[in-house]
Amino acid sequence: MKKVFIFCISFLMILLIACNKKYDRLAEGSLKYTAQNYPKVCVTSYSEKLGLNMAVSVLGITPEEASKYVTVCDTTDECYMKLISGECDIVFAHGYGKEVADKLNTTALELTTNELIQDALVFMYNGIGLEGMTTEQITSVYKSEITNWSELGGSDAPVTLFGSKDGTAVQNAFGKYIATDVTVPPVYKTVTTEKGEFKAEISYDNRQGAIGYTLFTLAGDFNKGTVNPVLVNGVVPTEETVKNGQYPLTFPMGVTIRSSESSGNNVRILLDWIMSEQGKIALGIALK
Repeated sequence: MKKVFIFCISFLMILLIACNKKYDRLAEGSLKYTAQNYPKVCVTSYSEKLGLNMAVSVLGITPEEASKYVTVCDTTDECYMKLISGECDIVFAHGYGKEVADKLNTTALELTTNELIQDALVFMYNGIGLEGMTTEQITSVYKSEITNWSELGGSDAPVTLFGSKDGTAVQNAFGKYIATDVTVPPVYKTVTTEKGEFKAEISYDNRQGAIGYTLFTLAGDFNKGTVNPVLVNGVVPTEETVKNGQYPLTFPMGVTIRSSESSGNNVRILLDWIMSEQGKIALGIALK
């Protein structure tokens, strides 16, 4: 009985060590990824750098060569659709929207997501006479229940709404936190080229009375002081308030695979490496 007990304890210790070093085959070089066995990776424009950094580190190639191993999707939802269909094995992206959720509901497929960083839905404005708004007020503005900023005690200026493309990470977040039944009409600007004048759709131009939204990770102009961030429920979006969740419109960006991937296959090994300290450093993710 004693020998059996010792054997069981030894087996459990070996199992625990194996679980804590799932990516050893990659880390120690016994597994080498090549063009033939490297998982198909899908990213958005927001997460492209992660996919490229991974290919550079794992395959030992240049950033220029790495682009061959990364599929850049037009929208976040497109990435998840490719994952569901099998066109991709690993997705770096923010959360998906209703179209993907509906697709998953019609299949037996499940997805597994591991969080990498915290991001947030942030609003920007100009000339509205307000520093901050509540989420309810923002919803009323985007539902056109408020059409002049003076109705909220701000400037006597008409509201100009800027939105985002359906299926993108920022639009999915907008639907989650602000309103799912709102379609923001595009704003156009006359552009003059050698071929003449034409109207081009613009994402945001900081005009008087404007309000728009984006992801915190893309809001570099906040730090430059050229675009004003809206305080939401009294909290300004900063690296600290987003990371600790104090800012109310935060959500994760992560890495997702199909839950059906078998233990120890090339997708699982690469995922374990991504979530390791070594992997996060290679991808350029700040460790907590």
